[in-house]
Amino acid sequence: MITLDSIASRIIKIADDNRLNKSEFARRINVTPAYISKLSKQPDSVPSDRTISDICRVFNVNEEWLRSGTGPMYLPSNSFDLTQYVLEREGDPLELEIIKAYFTLPKDIRQAVLDHFRKRLSSALSSPAPAPTVDDLEAEYKKRNSLSASSSQTSNLSSSITDAEKAAGD
Repeated sequence: MITLDSIASRIIKIADDNRLNKSEFARRINVTPAYISKLSKQPDSVPSDRTISDICRVFNVNEEWLRSGTGPMYLPSNSFDLTQYVLEREGDPLELEIIKAYFTLPKDIRQAVLDHFRKRLSSALSSPAPAPTVDDLEAEYKKRNSLSASSSQTSNLSSSITDAEKAAGD
């Protein structure tokens, strides 16, 4: 078991946790495999700030933990959790599996599925509005009749005023 009392030992732990050999770990943080070997053989060696920054960025490691061994090893993830997302929306396990299965399809098949649904949905969205119901038609009829009744009353009132003015002028 690795003791985590030095930066070098914590770096080796990160590589081990990510199941990376020294060469692959070195490649991911832009250093040579020889540099990682040196760290593992000389536990008191301290990497550059750039190397520490690269390790923290690439592996989502807490810089405080890497430098001093205090705090949590990893930072909280900012990534999207599909399972959590589906559960928060009361999705069931089948819905989650359908979504996951979709993304296992080859890219060209996913594109064909998207094209199919775009075509279906665009025709549904561009189709004419549904025919109005009887209740809708009755409400429109009442609205128009009340407007025409009030406009005819206004018209009658205008006629009466005009007639009165004519009579007064005579």
